[in-house]
Amino acid sequence: KATLEQLETFAAGLHDIGVGARSQARILSGVRSFYNYLLLDGAIDTSPAELLPSPKLGVYLPEVLTVGEIDSIISSVDLSQQEGQRDRSIIEVLYSCGLRVSELCNLCMSDVFKEEGFIRVFGKGRKERLVPLHDRAVDMLRLYLAECRPLFAPRADAFFLNRSGEGLTRQAIWKIIRKHAL
Repeated sequence: KATLEQLETFAAGLHDIGVGARSQARILSGVRSFYNYLLLDGAIDTSPAELLPSPKLGVYLPEVLTVGEIDSIISSVDLSQQEGQRDRSIIEVLYSCGLRVSELCNLCMSDVFKEEGFIRVFGKGRKERLVPLHDRAVDMLRLYLAECRPLFAPRADAFFLNRSGEGLTRQAIWKIIRKHAL
């Protein structure tokens, strides 16, 4: 039996007690869904939440690294260590191809065409796309395949492996990048 005015007062109260704009929007969406349910159930004839405005949400752009910061991260990798060549290859491929971390995790041996200079990536919704590789990334991938990957005793078809020979997870790649960024 609430009115639009009462719902607007409720929304203003959320703002007054310091609830963030995204949280307000989520709460008000729940209120609208509840009244839509009551409409479908036949409990009410009209929804007072139909004209209830949502708070304005700002558009936030992600923070990006500068070219110098990327170069610093890449140059921080010690190629004399076993994981160094793998880590540098990971960073080069992520950076030069603009991949999502999950796309890199799902990269298989059969998806890398280093001689042709591209990789096949399966993105969101298993959409396939071909992504060109930068020459530096191709060189690092060759080095990784020749010298480093065999040391991980591959037990999986995944391209990038952990010490036990299995494919890397998103969390493992996050730790690798964080380590070198620090």
